[in-house]
Amino acid sequence: MPDPMVGVDPLLSDQYLAGSYSHPNPAYDYSTAFLPRKLKDYFRWSEFLFANSPQIFSVIIKFMSYSVNEIKIDPLKEDTSSEIIKHYEKIFETIDISSVLIRTAVNTLVYGNCFINILPTKIRYPISGVKYKFSPHRPSNPFSIECKKCKNEFLADVIDIHEINSEKPFNIVFWDPKFIDIEYNKLTDEEIIYATIDSEISNKVKKGDKSYIEKIDLEIIKTALNNRDQMFRFNPKFIRHTKLYSLAGIDQQWGYPILIPTLKSFLHAAILKKANEAIAYDYLIPLRIVFPSGTGTFDPTQMINLDLWKNEFVKSVKQWRRDPLHIEIAPVPVGRVQIGGEGRSLLTFQEIQMAEDNILAAMGVPKEIAYGSLQWKAAPITLRMLSKQLEPLISQLNGVVQWIADTISALEKMPKVKAKMVPFRLVDDSEQKMLLLQSASMPQPGMSLVSAKTIGSLLNVDVEKEQEQLERESLAQKRREIKLMAEMNRVTQEEMLYAQAQQNQQISAIPQSSVTEGRIIQEADQIVQGIINMPPIDRKRYLMQLDKERPVLHAVVIKRLNDYRQQMEAEGRKSINPNA
Repeated sequence: MPDPMVGVDPLLSDQYLAGSYSHPNPAYDYSTAFLPRKLKDYFRWSEFLFANSPQIFSVIIKFMSYSVNEIKIDPLKEDTSSEIIKHYEKIFETIDISSVLIRTAVNTLVYGNCFINILPTKIRYPISGVKYKFSPHRPSNPFSIECKKCKNEFLADVIDIHEINSEKPFNIVFWDPKFIDIEYNKLTDEEIIYATIDSEISNKVKKGDKSYIEKIDLEIIKTALNNRDQMFRFNPKFIRHTKLYSLAGIDQQWGYPILIPTLKSFLHAAILKKANEAIAYDYLIPLRIVFPSGTGTFDPTQMINLDLWKNEFVKSVKQWRRDPLHIEIAPVPVGRVQIGGEGRSLLTFQEIQMAEDNILAAMGVPKEIAYGSLQWKAAPITLRMLSKQLEPLISQLNGVVQWIADTISALEKMPKVKAKMVPFRLVDDSEQKMLLLQSASMPQPGMSLVSAKTIGSLLNVDVEKEQEQLERESLAQKRREIKLMAEMNRVTQEEMLYAQAQQNQQISAIPQSSVTEGRIIQEADQIVQGIINMPPIDRKRYLMQLDKERPVLHAVVIKRLNDYRQQMEAEGRKSINPNA
């Protein structure tokens, strides 16, 4: 393995220093021999680290979870209708925008780069819905159709037409960065992105798989049909490259994977874990040796048959394992020697912990966040630092959301909108929120320092929707008040009429057609005749319901019911004792 420092300064190589100095190159250790030399080899190592390091996996998942938030869509023009906004929201829901952003965040954090490709839903004219023939040996024009009249075969000039207002206007594909090449202009910061078609896609296309040749881009089909490896050039409108920051001295067209600084620490921890594995195999389980022991000048090896002693001892151990209460009688004392078993003192747990802490330090994350043991006193400052650390990634994700919204506008012929995630607030500064809320609740207009929209964004509340909901609730409350007032007026009028009738003691003499009281008494008498024979429980339930709906009528019914009972009791006593 060549010395990595030779390319930096030949005077630092081990070969140059040998014989002149007693110390070798300090920058070249055992782990350095395994480090990759190309950026795309780092992509493969990043995949390995993400899948095999618990610390890295935990940090990546937490970064992803903290970064992705809900989507908020606002019109750019005041005349944009709410139906347009709802249509955008429906499309975002159809493509599962949350999953798209999660995959974007994971790929960006692991590889340092993410390539997102939008594939519009297309109708392939004129072969859509008709019988056609696919010829892989014609890469430039592989489709042909047969004339129904003359039965001759003609080449089909295929055109892809986007279907507007389809159920799913496009698909989103994530390309593997290892198969991507970038043509980059350092002065204008312009990129032309190419992809190498892998063998799986190429074989599917050459076999005429309809799920591929009828749906994927025509340029991808033509590239896959060429026998030699060719690069497919993306349409810049439908490809998005998100990347993390990189140094000016490194390839600026690529993002710098955040897992690169963790590689040497991971390899160092792997060496220590391998050493622990060897110690566990060799030193943790001791080797036990038993033998007949002598006392003083007595030597049992001269007095007993050792072969017979061994057989009896083995038999005794077997019997003891079957019966733990077994007691063995030995003619001579038994000695025991243990070899090994001191592995615990040899294990390198502390060194492994230090190497894993270095991994977290290289990613800029406190170990309390990775392990979920953050103390409350240190939480505000630590979380604020973490929120600042995630701002570049969140900015990239907001760019992806807006790019998807602009693509929807171009494909569906819709007005443009402003789309982004709800502002990321990892730090819950309760004091700041309380001060803003107090400022917003000033009684006099013009004294508030912040608007309702600002307060709504702070609390993650859509102010316009909440205001509409408040209007609906106010109208509903007003309707209930008007209905209640009308019912109270009706009840009051009935009570006044009934009180006037009682005062004049003319309830029974008033004609039914003259006043309302007569109708109430007549209706009450009918109800009494209907409920008098009901079971007590049913009669009570009916009267409670009548009291809720018509309290005046309920009062008359109770009175008439009591009068009826008194009359029946009087008649009953008279029938028993006529002289009473």
